[in-house]
Amino acid sequence: MSKIPTIIGVPGHRNINKADIAEIEALVEIELRSLKAHCFDGSLIVMSALAEGADRIVATVSLSLGIPLVVPLPFELGEYEKDFSSRASIEEFRRLLTKASDYYVVGKSVSDSYRDAAYEDLALHLARHSQILLALWDGEHNNKPGSTSRVVQLTLGTCNRSLVGPNDARVVHIHTVRSGGSVPEKPGKVRSLYADEDGRTYAHVMKTLFDINTDINRYSGVVDNHHQLKLGAPTYCDHAIVGMQKVSDAISSSAKKHTNSSTILLFVFALIMVISYDLYTYDIATKILGPLYICLFILGSYIVSRGRKLRFHENFVNYRSLAEALRIQHFWRAVGIPKNAGDFYQYKHFDDTIWIRRVLSSITWQKPGIDFIRSNDYVINMWVLDQVNYYSAACEKVTRALDGFNKIANVMVVIGIALAAALICLELISDDVKTKFHVIWMTAEVFMGLFPVGAGMIAVYIQKIALEEHARQFSRMREVFSRGHVTLVTANEDQKIKIYVDLGCEVLSENVEWLLTNTDRPITLPAI
Repeated sequence: MSKIPTIIGVPGHRNINKADIAEIEALVEIELRSLKAHCFDGSLIVMSALAEGADRIVATVSLSLGIPLVVPLPFELGEYEKDFSSRASIEEFRRLLTKASDYYVVGKSVSDSYRDAAYEDLALHLARHSQILLALWDGEHNNKPGSTSRVVQLTLGTCNRSLVGPNDARVVHIHTVRSGGSVPEKPGKVRSLYADEDGRTYAHVMKTLFDINTDINRYSGVVDNHHQLKLGAPTYCDHAIVGMQKVSDAISSSAKKHTNSSTILLFVFALIMVISYDLYTYDIATKILGPLYICLFILGSYIVSRGRKLRFHENFVNYRSLAEALRIQHFWRAVGIPKNAGDFYQYKHFDDTIWIRRVLSSITWQKPGIDFIRSNDYVINMWVLDQVNYYSAACEKVTRALDGFNKIANVMVVIGIALAAALICLELISDDVKTKFHVIWMTAEVFMGLFPVGAGMIAVYIQKIALEEHARQFSRMREVFSRGHVTLVTANEDQKIKIYVDLGCEVLSENVEWLLTNTDRPITLPAI
């Protein structure tokens, strides 16, 4: 089962001092061995354009260590080879390319005026998709499009941050002197650079990716038995996205079952504890009810502790959010929208969603070929109409459940009030009724207190699972997709692309609201 890869992007100088190459190769090997041995549970991938110099040094070392190589190209092979200095260089490029796991073009179609733009596209690609940047660089900044300096700046967010969004990557800077360079320092100095200075964001995101890869192992049986999602387009299927969407959906569904069963069990325990305490105060079966109360409290605490340890609620919320982002990413790419869905979360939510953006960046580094007309029909049927049906059914189901719970709670309150009124009236009518019918009177008093408590517990349960919030969200999203479908019928191709982007953004916005709503409702003992 595929895991989320750790992508090591490689920018660097083409013209490195020949006398320094052996030392640089040794340092690169040390860094790659360290990453391979200690850092992450996912597979490493080196991403290098195989330009002369630094790119090929890192590529050669990575291949010798058994690390897969993928090659993003600024333009087609024949055009790219024009930038190499000799026939021998072209032969070296072709030899390394045959050992690569994959190669693809990320740049624009080339003319002289677009050559710099193609290299800038490559720089953006490296900055966007690399968790770690292994930069063989002299440390000198310049504004040249596609340069090593430019890739580092994009990665660290020291230039126009909006181009790649808030970044969580790490730059491993191996100081490298150009041939005839003016930098006086000797090569070989290694340092790590982070966008947030202390690297906390990088550490947090990589820890999250490590946890995801661990969960993929732990839930492998659940994922294998999970129903196959119908996400394959007639002309396009990104197996990385579809596979990860299946993983996310399976883990979320499994965690949701555990979360729901734990929550229901805790509320049942709480109700029994309330009844036990109420009866205990009337000196009924005190030898049994006291220990029962304590045992239920201990068992409830165990359920809460186990849920937190196994991260049931956290996995349910996080993997559901990831699955929805992957769904949007899949359908966007199916109609040729080359955007990272993670970039469309509001900036104020980036702390909560930056790990989702990293997952998407790690598995969407290829550009699919698209037949828009056929994929457009597929997306309308499998996404837009499917979401209309889903949100309609979900809204109806949640509304029905909410009405049912409210009716039961109201009936319980009325019964409690009726019992209280009856007891008051009976006591006013006869002074000795309480003595004559002691057992019945005491039973009525017990239930007079229990029915309002039960109504209160239902209200707490409704709040705990956020039924009202979900009903509003489902109703709003049903209207959004219904209007989107109506608009798509008469829209031209450009308008449809915009509508798809707008729909995706609406889903992401709703999904963050859902994420934040449910994050604040972990598995806990009910507070009545």
